[in-house]
Amino acid sequence: MFLLFSFFRKGTIFLIVGRIRHDVLWLLCQRFAKADASKTREKLVRLPQGYALSMGNDDLYCACTNPGSSIYHAFLSRFFREKYDVEELRGKTMGIVGYGDIGKACARLASVYGMRVVALRRHPFLSKDDPLCDVVYGTDKASLNQLMSESDYIVCSAPSTVDTRGMVNADAFKAVKKNAVFINLGRGPVVDEKALVATLNSGQLKGAALDVFIEEPLPTSNEMWDLPNLLISPHNMDRTATFEHEATEFFIAENIPRFLCKEDLLNPVDPLLGY
Repeated sequence: MFLLFSFFRKGTIFLIVGRIRHDVLWLLCQRFAKADASKTREKLVRLPQGYALSMGNDDLYCACTNPGSSIYHAFLSRFFREKYDVEELRGKTMGIVGYGDIGKACARLASVYGMRVVALRRHPFLSKDDPLCDVVYGTDKASLNQLMSESDYIVCSAPSTVDTRGMVNADAFKAVKKNAVFINLGRGPVVDEKALVATLNSGQLKGAALDVFIEEPLPTSNEMWDLPNLLISPHNMDRTATFEHEATEFFIAENIPRFLCKEDLLNPVDPLLGY
């Protein structure tokens, strides 16, 4: 969703306060990309970092509750009285596809757990001295396959753009490490869902957790509902009790004053990039 605010009929500002559909954001970006920036006061801004932190928290939750994890087996043991080995996150590798605010929040939490972090982003040099990442790759196919092959937990937090749609495809899943866990909390179209399902069914992936899909809401007829090694949530990993309050507070306290004073806004969206 998004909120629309007008100021004295002199211009309009869009505030993205929730995770709007990827196609809606794309249409907005197309509109702003075609506008003459010198003649319009219309702006697109992203959410504050608190949004990314809530996503990072859910990412670690998925890592801990994936099919095959100790928490998952603890649930089963209530019924079957099974014993299970506790799998630690310490010493594991988290691969992050899309190292923006959400990716960084995931990396920060992963480092606390003693995980090794490798990331993939458009401009790797921007993370040259990043203390949270052990390795930062570019977005070429070979780099993605390398990240998939060495990561125990793969977090996809990339935006949906012309360049990223279908990026995590069958070739990427062929390169995935045996018994890895795949988590998508970015945008559904970035992932080839048929290739993901095939990899889950083959056992190459131990499990997956998806908060986003190509078609939302996910149709009841979709085969993913029946996969025993897949966790599904309804595109709400960012939803916490304080989320909307924090987003609104950020808008009122930070960006409205900047807008009225004709200063640069925080968290601007680049219409040409699409995020």
